[in-house]
Amino acid sequence: MTEIPNLFPVAVSILNSDLMKAQTLLRDQIEESQLFQIGYQKSQIAAIKRQYFAKNPVKKFVVIASFNNYDFLSTNINGRVVESIWFEEFANFSKDPKAAAKFMQDAVAIISNNTINRIGLEKFAEIYKSTPHAIYILQDIDSHHWREMSVQVPALVDVYAPGHTGSFISEGRINPNLVTGIPIGTTQWSRDFVLQHIPELANSERLDQPFGMHSFYPKFKFRNQVVATLSKFSPHTGLQNTTETNGFLGRDPEQRWKDWAKYKLHWIIPVANDLPNRFFDALLTGGLALTPKQFRSTIKQLGIPDEFICYYEPIDILDPQNFIKAALKQFEDQGGNLGAVKRARFTLEHLHVDKIMDDLFDAALEFYPTESGSN
Repeated sequence: MTEIPNLFPVAVSILNSDLMKAQTLLRDQIEESQLFQIGYQKSQIAAIKRQYFAKNPVKKFVVIASFNNYDFLSTNINGRVVESIWFEEFANFSKDPKAAAKFMQDAVAIISNNTINRIGLEKFAEIYKSTPHAIYILQDIDSHHWREMSVQVPALVDVYAPGHTGSFISEGRINPNLVTGIPIGTTQWSRDFVLQHIPELANSERLDQPFGMHSFYPKFKFRNQVVATLSKFSPHTGLQNTTETNGFLGRDPEQRWKDWAKYKLHWIIPVANDLPNRFFDALLTGGLALTPKQFRSTIKQLGIPDEFICYYEPIDILDPQNFIKAALKQFEDQGGNLGAVKRARFTLEHLHVDKIMDDLFDAALEFYPTESGSN
């Protein structure tokens, strides 16, 4: 019988670690009354807006887009007409409050943390102030790591929606209109593009080697180490230096689709607690997502079938050959390319950016209900 080691010293070492000191400090700081004062001010603004929209129905739905943030969105989502405005044009409203108020009159708008950053927080705050008859919902795509942004933006919008799981005590105290459970989804291709290309998946030739090229970011040390370790066993896995335009996302949608759809398996190596875009991209292009086991409950809550995923543990990172072999068997057991088509269709209907935007609009209207009008 294999002897299990005594893990009490491990628990003690965690208790005495710098990590625990940081978490204790965060807990104590959250208890400061300053956050309540901010939340109270946000509640006052919310009450005024609720009163207004109770008498004035929402008349249009707006998405404020930027590079790789809602730039492949449909103009009609589930019968709801959506108007997109590029972030640079929207930023100009900071110089023209009257034009801003006119454009955003009786509107619900979605914006991401990245787009607010590109506009500038001060400029966005000026626009928010000049558009009192609009509802802004923030999808925080980087709630798992960009903490400097995540603790500021809830104060600047009407509804805050972190894109990943986690503890949002501070954000919720700043803005009580908190929406959790809506993922970031897949954003690389438009719905029409995917519908045109799904039939091709039934006859595509796919490689057995997993795909796992990740952008290199120095601060994500753990992820970098995992990718570097797996790259020793998977030649199509590794780290690459990219920018917005010269990296993978700088290629045209057709080439990106071909690059993703030629693999049976995709390594999903997250940062902290995020379920990244590549998880949803892998499923949309028919692959199986090789995902850390810690996300099993989250994925189940999203309604994603268990057979779409192969869950790995730390032991599989150091010696992945048997895990990859089992994953390839699962791909074939799920019908091979027919299973790929099934995964793609499910993801398009439930996890595409169109569906995510529709869910966010619905969430905003739950906080600011109207008697009639657009829905």
